[in-house]
Amino acid sequence: MASTANRAERRRQIAAGLLRVVVSEGMDAASMRAVATEAGVSLGMVQRLFETKDELLLFTYRACIDAMARRITEAVEQRQQQPFLILLRAALPMDEERRADWRFIIAFGERFGSRPEIAEMIAEDDAQSYRDMLALLQAAEQIGQIPAGHDLEGAARLLRLLSEGMTLSLLAGRDGSVAAATRGLDTALALLRGVPVGAAPDDDTAPTE
Repeated sequence: MASTANRAERRRQIAAGLLRVVVSEGMDAASMRAVATEAGVSLGMVQRLFETKDELLLFTYRACIDAMARRITEAVEQRQQQPFLILLRAALPMDEERRADWRFIIAFGERFGSRPEIAEMIAEDDAQSYRDMLALLQAAEQIGQIPAGHDLEGAARLLRLLSEGMTLSLLAGRDGSVAAATRGLDTALALLRGVPVGAAPDDDTAPTE
């Protein structure tokens, strides 16, 4: 009998296959047989590890969300002096892996978001993202990265909306480049920090009162 670790690895392998099928061909093409072929496993193995296609889709959605959270955590740990800036950049689809995750998350939401239980789950993921953003802005204020007195709850919502718009723009291939697409983000952060617009994102200029 396969070990628990091997079973978990096979499930991840199959989920990765599903992700590739959905990103390249769309949700309608993601049959269990197509996923098995893409993942390089038998159809029987897919059916043993996932009782239904919905179970596989949900598992893959959660894997994408977890991967995004992991990237953000790693980024914050690497650069404590810029927690909110790193949070925003780490979540943006600036490479193929992140673009694939975002495309699947969006496709999943569009297809299944009308189901009450899925809508509730997505809403909680969004709420957690907002709470994370707010907590990092509060930490940035405490260490002097942004001046006191801002409406941090409003700032967290504004920056989330900005990053969501940039995500869609990057996925659509608009704005020409990552540098162009993130210019608005850098400007918003400069205004929030109270430093000259156009200052480098890592500029340690003390915020003005």
